[in-house]
Amino acid sequence: MRGSCGYLVLCLWLMVLCVHCDNPFFPKTGEPDRSVSLRQTPQGVINQLLKSYETKNISLFRDLFSPHGTYRFYVSKSYVEYSSSLCDTIALPLVADILPGTSYYYWTYPDEISKHEKMFSEVDEIVFTTQPIIPSNGVTYFTSANNDNDTTYATVILRDGEFTVTASQVLSTPVDVAIEEQVFYLARDPADPTLWVIDKWFDLGTQD
Repeated sequence: MRGSCGYLVLCLWLMVLCVHCDNPFFPKTGEPDRSVSLRQTPQGVINQLLKSYETKNISLFRDLFSPHGTYRFYVSKSYVEYSSSLCDTIALPLVADILPGTSYYYWTYPDEISKHEKMFSEVDEIVFTTQPIIPSNGVTYFTSANNDNDTTYATVILRDGEFTVTASQVLSTPVDVAIEEQVFYLARDPADPTLWVIDKWFDLGTQD
């Protein structure tokens, strides 16, 4: 079976079904070691995201966000299978594919963590059959508003990967999930400005 809207479809589907039913970068506790954190670079943030899926490690996943920030996961209003009273109209373009005036449904940090806690606990295995790529022009940096040449923000584009999910208790067969295009808006971690966190996540695979 194949999914076409990537991460979003998998989370929503598994949530409905489940109602019825030695890496040197990371210590053995599963808690991220900030002294060698992948989050020192935008590319490293994405590597940690993929690693959290492969290992189903909620600590690695939670570490990618600031619990006191303004995180939002955005899905296009054209994706009719998802409805929410929470909706934003984007004022400024982040990348070429996100146009000013486009409206998106969204959920926030507590929802994101809750969905992934459930997903990671229910699935048997997540395997990337095709590794997603960051294109050569896929990372863009922005300086802070006070013009002190400090790179405070970055966007990362991720494309074209696919992973297979096995969840024997809730799915009769493994599910192939296409990542399509994801855009991440990163900010400096308020708890440690040498590191990056995901502040916005756009699932562009849900657009028309």
